[in-house]
Amino acid sequence: MAVKKNTVVMLTAVLAMLLVFGVTSGFIMAVKKKKKSEEAAGLKSILFVGDSFTAGSPNYSYSYIIKNTLTDNVVDIVAMSSQKTDWMLANLQSQLAQKHYDRVYIWGRDQ
Repeated sequence: MAVKKNTVVMLTAVLAMLLVFGVTSGFIMAVKKKKKSEEAAGLKSILFVGDSFTAGSPNYSYSYIIKNTLTDNVVDIVAMSSQKTDWMLANLQSQLAQKHYDRVYIWGRDQ
């Protein structure tokens, strides 16, 4: 039974990673495709808010991949593993009180 449980956990992790990379790739392609029109609209700053999927690590999470790709933009990340939406809301409000963002993306869940 333990082998089956470990297999399910591993498959779930692999599927989650594929989802994150798919979302990241799609986002980057969309941003690059629309870059000229967004520059005309004045897109300069982006905020990502979330839990462990957003916090991740600098080389692997979608938010850091996007931040490292959009070097001409200000990209801030407010995220922490194991945090719920009430934490995200409080920190989002605090961050927005300090700074204006052209786009805000939130990815989280309540457990």
